[in-house]
Amino acid sequence: MKGETERIFRDLYNEHYGDVYRFVMQSVKKQEEVEDLVQDIFIQAYRNFEKFRGECGYKTWLFAIAHNQLNSMWRKFFRRKQIAEQYEQDLAAEAYAMDDEWEKRILTADLHASLAQLSDAYREVMVLRYIHDFSVADAAIIMNTKESRVRVLTHRAIIKLREIWERGGEKACKIESDYLKA
Repeated sequence: MKGETERIFRDLYNEHYGDVYRFVMQSVKKQEEVEDLVQDIFIQAYRNFEKFRGECGYKTWLFAIAHNQLNSMWRKFFRRKQIAEQYEQDLAAEAYAMDDEWEKRILTADLHASLAQLSDAYREVMVLRYIHDFSVADAAIIMNTKESRVRVLTHRAIIKLREIWERGGEKACKIESDYLKA
């Protein structure tokens, strides 16, 4: 049975590593820290794999572990101001590395800059719902909250993003049409 469990976990790792990595990257921009956190997430998942009850999908379960790991990290190491500064530095670096997908990169950078202006809860719900395409139910499991709370957070985050984008003019309308079909 142990060999079968290891095979299943290896398949789970191979299938969801990229999604978990991108989810962590939304909050942590230093590659080394992202890699360490993702490794810790999969180690924790492996250690608790036998406890998985199947009440949700594997991806949702992994994202819940990632959510908890990120919250622990934020409590220990980061303050909100440092996160915003990190986004600004990354956006400035991205501006120098533009290529043929120039417009898409600009819109992505603007989206990330807009997300950086949101509270942690609003940013997390938007990343889960619109970047990683999780359902309300799965986002609620990951965030350890009720579905109604996810709906409220999503609604309020969209309102807040629209306020941010209204100050941005035409470019903001393009971002909204590309990313928020709400």
